[in-house]
Amino acid sequence: MAKEWETSHPGELSTDEAEFLTRSLEAQSQREASELKAAQELARAEAARAEEAEKRAKEQRESVNKLRRRAFVTAGAAGVALILLVVSVFLWRKSESASAKAEEQARIAAIQRNAAEEQALRAEEQTRIAESRRLAAESSAALTKYPQRSLLLAVEAVKVEQALHGVRVAADEQSLREALDFIGGRLVARADGPITTVAVSLDNRWLVTCGYDKAARLWDLSARDPAAKTVVLRGHQGPVRVVAISADNRWLVTCGYDKTARLWDLSAKDPAANAVILRGHDGPVRAVAISADNRWLVTGSWDKTARLWDLSAKDPAANPVMLRGHNGSVKAMAISADNRWLVTGSWDKTARLWDLV
Repeated sequence: MAKEWETSHPGELSTDEAEFLTRSLEAQSQREASELKAAQELARAEAARAEEAEKRAKEQRESVNKLRRRAFVTAGAAGVALILLVVSVFLWRKSESASAKAEEQARIAAIQRNAAEEQALRAEEQTRIAESRRLAAESSAALTKYPQRSLLLAVEAVKVEQALHGVRVAADEQSLREALDFIGGRLVARADGPITTVAVSLDNRWLVTCGYDKAARLWDLSARDPAAKTVVLRGHQGPVRVVAISADNRWLVTCGYDKTARLWDLSAKDPAANAVILRGHDGPVRAVAISADNRWLVTGSWDKTARLWDLSAKDPAANPVMLRGHNGSVKAMAISADNRWLVTGSWDKTARLWDLV
């Protein structure tokens, strides 16, 4: 308005009034510019806030969309997991049923197999019994005309019976008795004095005889004629009344009235050579035993003691263990199958138990 008045009334204002008017107009222009600038800055700030708000809203929308997608995925996974669980339970129950059925079938098969095996054993047993009876009948038929054949047939019948595990066939035993009675036994050994003790090795090869002629004799049962050749084991200075052969068929022990025991190696080329003499007893040696593991040899004597000899040692005769305690002659002994216990019996009316372990 002032600017318009000045324009319409030129020259009517004084110098001071004109200067005041000019300054007032300049101040007004500055205020308007300042207000315009502030308004622009406010508008920019509002625009920035609006943009920030819009950005946040967009981020929130995206976050919501992500959560929705995750929820969908999770729900889908849960559904799949539920389906898999149902399938797993179904398959598990099916496998359990199949396993139970398989176990039942296996049990039935085992019962059937055992029954078949038992039936086969019974059939085999009946076959052996029939074979034993057949051999016994042939033995009896051949007895008077062919006594040697009769004896062989009777022996074979008894061998068949031995495989029957406790079943006895009376016919084969009777045929053997008849054949032996008819023939009178086969002469296999002779000595220079009464034979009082005999033994046979577990491998059925060696027969040992001994007695009052102070010697033991070995007869080879694997030979065609065992009586044709004998190995004489000499060295004792008195009657030989007790013998034993180890379970491994290696060692023969002879015990005599000369207070010694002698150890003979049956695996040697000449068993009569290099006997090991077991000394120490003060009376006749009248009892002997060898452990099943072939380690311990035990001798008993009228001197009231037993002695323990280690067959696994380089020199079995060295360092025997003396077992004292009896007050009478030691006349009996035995070793348990597990090689732990030794039992000695004496004329003192007692038995003593010794731990070999």
